[in-house]
Amino acid sequence: MELLQHYISRRPVALSSSGMPHGARTERRILDAAYTLFVTAPADEFTMRNLARVLDIRMGNLTYHYKTKSDLVEALVRDRMATYSGDILDLLQITGTSPQDALNKTIAYLVRDLHNPEIAFFPQLWARALHDPVAEGMMDEIHEIERQFIAGLVRATRPDWGRHRCDALAWHITASIEWLTIFIGQNRRSGGIDVAPEEEIVSNLYKTV
Repeated sequence: MELLQHYISRRPVALSSSGMPHGARTERRILDAAYTLFVTAPADEFTMRNLARVLDIRMGNLTYHYKTKSDLVEALVRDRMATYSGDILDLLQITGTSPQDALNKTIAYLVRDLHNPEIAFFPQLWARALHDPVAEGMMDEIHEIERQFIAGLVRATRPDWGRHRCDALAWHITASIEWLTIFIGQNRRSGGIDVAPEEEIVSNLYKTV
């Protein structure tokens, strides 16, 4: 749980603007607008100039808070990771949750989240990572965080397994969820055949433990 709390604490600016200083309110507004532009606009249209136009602010005001597009992308990733970490932490903070239940609930959350339109953020980040070293580094960090957390749950569920076996299974689970993004994301079909219901997918992944 410490890993999740660490990423929650790294959120660039609080979600609620209530009671915030003016500068923090502006940063929240920038991040919200940048997120929408990031997931809806073609990659070449995600520019600082276009964002300033959407926000109806001067470029100087935008670059005062985020000097470069890379700084902005990093802040967007930190913001999304804090949200996901908070959601999973809330899900697991139930009295009596066993390691097995925690692992099952986490896998279920990650699979079912693939239907969330906001999941489009990550394919966009993957595409940007092909030519942006900052985005590539953030993408690697996201994968590593997810793998570490899943590996910790696997070790707690199967203390009789060695670390290497737990880590290998965590790679399998996280890679499987990433692969499913192509087929289940936003209710897509594969070859005209519906993907398996989430319950079946979660059950099959969980059975590997």
